[in-house]
Amino acid sequence: MSSGIQLNKLLNRCDALQIKTALDEVMEKLPEPFPLHDLMAKVSPEERTPYVIVAFQECERMNFLVAEMRRSLRELDLGLKVARFRLKL
Repeated sequence: MSSGIQLNKLLNRCDALQIKTALDEVMEKLPEPFPLHDLMAKVSPEERTPYVIVAFQECERMNFLVAEMRRSLRELDLGLKVARFRLKL
């Protein structure tokens, strides 16, 4: 194997490890989903002002966003595993 190919594989391994480290850090920092049903149960229908309804909607959107981030990060992790397999790390 030429030294250029070996250097390229080494750089790819370093990049993959840095990406994996960053991925793990982000996954650890992602919050748990808001317990929307529990939150809604605590507020009676009479107390559901427009501001409260907007707060529920924002919690729902945040749950969707965090779930999408988790899904995307899992896909990235799978891609890194395939790349490591191909590079035989």
